[in-house]
Amino acid sequence: VITPTPDPDAEPVQVATKPATKPAVESPVTETPAPAASVSGVVYKVQLAVISNKLDPSPANFKGLSPISMAATGTLYRYMYGSAPTYEQAKAQLAEAKAKYPEAFIIAFKDGRKISVQEALALSGR
Repeated sequence: VITPTPDPDAEPVQVATKPATKPAVESPVTETPAPAASVSGVVYKVQLAVISNKLDPSPANFKGLSPISMAATGTLYRYMYGSAPTYEQAKAQLAEAKAKYPEAFIIAFKDGRKISVQEALALSGR
């Protein structure tokens, strides 16, 4: 058995220990704020834009409109204004949005999943 002998001229080595950190976990982007669901679970919103840039959903970024919610699909971000339990309320929000976003239109969700407005109206009994 060979035992190494320390070098008397060698400087001592200091080993720095780093505190253990948890790896960063990227959480999925979810729709916010929580929609005001109707009895049927249907929510209507006004879609303002779908873009590849992620923006803060603050009123300053959307010509003063509030509340703004966002949903990510792949690399695209859908920005929506308002949250209405009825189509009639959504039409009022659409009128407000069209003054600033002429291309805005109504979309619908059921239990957080995008559905057609026609399907939403049928589920709402219209």
